[in-house]
Amino acid sequence: MKKLIVLAALLLNALCLGSAASARDPEARAVRIETPPRIDGILDEPFWARVPPVTGFRQRDPVDGAPASERTEVRIAYDRDSLYFGFTFFDSEPHRINRAILDRGGRISKDDRVVIALDTYLDRRNGYIFEVGSLGTQDDALFTDERLERPDWNWDGVFTTETTVNAEGWVLEMAIPFTTIRFADVEEPVMGIAIQRSIRRKNENVYWPHIGQDFVGGIAQASQYATLTGLKDVRRGHHLEVKPYASLGGQQRAGEPDLERQSKAGLDLKSSNADFLFESGERVSLVVDDRFERLHVPASISGRILPPGDYSFRFWEAFASTNESRMFSVSLEGSRGAFWSGRRTRYGGRGVVKTGPHLTVGARLARNRVSLPVADGDFTTTLIAVDLVGAVSRKLFAGALMQWDSLSSELQANIRIDWIHTPGSDLFLVLDTGYMTGDILDPRLDPQFDRWTRRTAVAKLTWLKAF
Repeated sequence: MKKLIVLAALLLNALCLGSAASARDPEARAVRIETPPRIDGILDEPFWARVPPVTGFRQRDPVDGAPASERTEVRIAYDRDSLYFGFTFFDSEPHRINRAILDRGGRISKDDRVVIALDTYLDRRNGYIFEVGSLGTQDDALFTDERLERPDWNWDGVFTTETTVNAEGWVLEMAIPFTTIRFADVEEPVMGIAIQRSIRRKNENVYWPHIGQDFVGGIAQASQYATLTGLKDVRRGHHLEVKPYASLGGQQRAGEPDLERQSKAGLDLKSSNADFLFESGERVSLVVDDRFERLHVPASISGRILPPGDYSFRFWEAFASTNESRMFSVSLEGSRGAFWSGRRTRYGGRGVVKTGPHLTVGARLARNRVSLPVADGDFTTTLIAVDLVGAVSRKLFAGALMQWDSLSSELQANIRIDWIHTPGSDLFLVLDTGYMTGDILDPRLDPQFDRWTRRTAVAKLTWLKAF
């Protein structure tokens, strides 16, 4: 009986400690505002003074768990359209703040900087990264499974930043539109949040909440994030991006006195229906292209001779693709317009099937219908291609491309096998062939034995030794 009483007491004590720990879980609360701030790097709007700051940053480097050597205050506000951050980075030597990087996506980590991570679905695995340097320079990333890798930085999110430096340190004011991020379709979304500040001259990185060196994911360790609350009745985006564009230019070739004129206008549409936004969403592109070229000597187009003269090109192009991250994806393209004083219509498509990590199969069809103002100027070309990408393991994989075109009537195949026998060392095997499928007109060739245009096999062995 005494043992049961002791066991019950221990269990109750553990539950109480667990509840106390939960109560101490770090939390940041966003405050709703009615009028958006002017993003100028100066926290002079009256509401900023009413927002309770997040403080208590601790070091990850150089002394894991030690208090930050410089104080940081973070204030978070929002309205229907955007999430706002007001940072005050106190610095005892503001004249020594590193401020050198201006190019977006540059080596911002060489400056004093801040990194904001948002786990918008609170799944404790995936999130958005917003990096801002002391000059207001931006970079951003998307990460999954608590890993932040180089390709993750290819995402280009839309957000606004401005910074200032004063006698107390540097200040950052920041706005992230809710249309930039995806989050749960609920009235009061709750997110995970973590913030990292880098004080470059000290090689010091401080975090809130503290994410120690035991967690190799660092700022991507979403399972260790604090909780961001207070959001309510915010506008979720439709995640459709529209980008019209226009360009005008020219090109002068060596030895030719005339300038080739080129102009282009178009419209890019991009959408995503995934639960977490990546760069591979549905996409539609419409383009109108206008060019001018001058031939000083005759030129050949598929065996048709064009005389010297001025030629104008104006045509439209359209392209559409589904989400390439799906098991099956498809893309379609087409164009029509003037072509060397004639007309050309081009259309085609490509489909890809991902059967799993070991095999991906793609197929492509492209056709051109051309009408030129010369003898025998009407012709059609067709291209058919199939490509395979296969992998037995991370050390043994292969790729193959087979294609045929009606212009040459040649069936071509290229196969490449790569075996990584030791790290950094490979054995490559490449096979390349060409086979004529049409009539052989050269009387010197035997149609039965001379259809092979080439048969090539190459093996290459590399062995890396580091010293």
